[in-house]
Amino acid sequence: MAIANLVLTAKLSADITKSLTDGSVAKLAYDKGLFNDLPADADLLYTNGYSIATASSQSLDLSASLADAVGNSCVFAKVYAVFVKNLATATGRNIQIGGDSNHVPLFGAPADFLTVGPKGVLLVCNCLDGWTVTAGTGDILKIANSAGGQTIPVAVAVLGKAAA
Repeated sequence: MAIANLVLTAKLSADITKSLTDGSVAKLAYDKGLFNDLPADADLLYTNGYSIATASSQSLDLSASLADAVGNSCVFAKVYAVFVKNLATATGRNIQIGGDSNHVPLFGAPADFLTVGPKGVLLVCNCLDGWTVTAGTGDILKIANSAGGQTIPVAVAVLGKAAA
């Protein structure tokens, strides 16, 4: 399997201004791309969308049972980037990412998670070293619905390297 034309973009740009006492305006144009070096050995890209019911979760086993958009098996040995977008459009519809005893080591302790609100995104990247996926003990990406009474749609993408 191969990935061609891989582009991973994230950019923060803004014009910052301040009116000075002499009437002039100081201006700083900030424009930084976040990814200059992409992993040369990345050969898996898993993408999917889910609707997560109230008080439910979606646990993605990155060492088994996933297939990419064209049906290739996605068994990860290493993860370079994880993108999760909360597609909900109303306030209070939060998802929690992480919090599994067999989590991919994106977070510290097994109970650790991050909350992402509606229209929010979690993007974590480790483009040179990646995070090692260990079958059975460090291979789960869990996305939980912490909102009351509402199903939440999410989009997921995981970039990584296949197990040998």
